[in-house]
Amino acid sequence: DPDSFKQILSTKIPLKLITLDLTNRLPVTKEFLDKLESQTSKSKASELASRLWSLVKGFEYFFWDTITAAAAIAPDIFEFKEVKLDVTTSGKSKGNTHTTLFGGRKVKIAQDLEQDKFEELLLSIFAIK
Repeated sequence: DPDSFKQILSTKIPLKLITLDLTNRLPVTKEFLDKLESQTSKSKASELASRLWSLVKGFEYFFWDTITAAAAIAPDIFEFKEVKLDVTTSGKSKGNTHTTLFGGRKVKIAQDLEQDKFEELLLSIFAIK
């Protein structure tokens, strides 16, 4: 809802955004799934995650929500860029966000992340007994 997003932008809460542009560059790879599967005998969490992600073998699937959660846990593996962002609340472009020089709100948008460190983080979380 554009109006709700506009309200969020009007708060003083620091905002960090993870875009689909970023998450769509990091698929769940066979190599990651193999590493996860190799630790299933030691961890029930790894076993469950491996079973769930095995459903996507053969399909292109990405770490969408997982990357977003990782930004809260390990923001240091991300590269953020600060921009002023606004949202259009009416007309044909209603709901579109755009950068602006005037008005808007300063937010941090994730530009990149260290994929190896991200995958290591996930594997370490799933390895917990």
